[in-house]
Amino acid sequence: MSEVSLKGWHAEEIRFINKVKPGTRIQLEHKFQYNVKYAGNNLCQCELTLDAQHKESPDMFGIHAVIIGLFSYKEGTAKENIHIQTYKELFPFARAMLSGVTVNAGIPPIIFPMAEIEKQNIIRFDMNGFKGDKE
Repeated sequence: MSEVSLKGWHAEEIRFINKVKPGTRIQLEHKFQYNVKYAGNNLCQCELTLDAQHKESPDMFGIHAVIIGLFSYKEGTAKENIHIQTYKELFPFARAMLSGVTVNAGIPPIIFPMAEIEKQNIIRFDMNGFKGDKE
């Protein structure tokens, strides 16, 4: 049984630019960013940002999306595990949605590669007691 449970997700932002002439081959550069914000009651909100753009001419072709997921998690689950597990559950929805956007735009689907998040550095910021600028 998973330590996290997806409660729902939605696309907060989608941008798609396709000014490339039909039949043109392009080289895509993929990027991602993933953040988890913790609320109370064992809930967290996750934000997945995905970008793919033409390496040589990003103003000619690109797709950008910000996907938000709401998860619950078991008490005592390590935050690093929550980060990894929520990414693995949210990513397939984002990938399918963006593939659908490109197919419905009349071009071959863009399939975002899943990042090996276990190999990424997970930077953890605990904001307890944060007061901003020093007095």
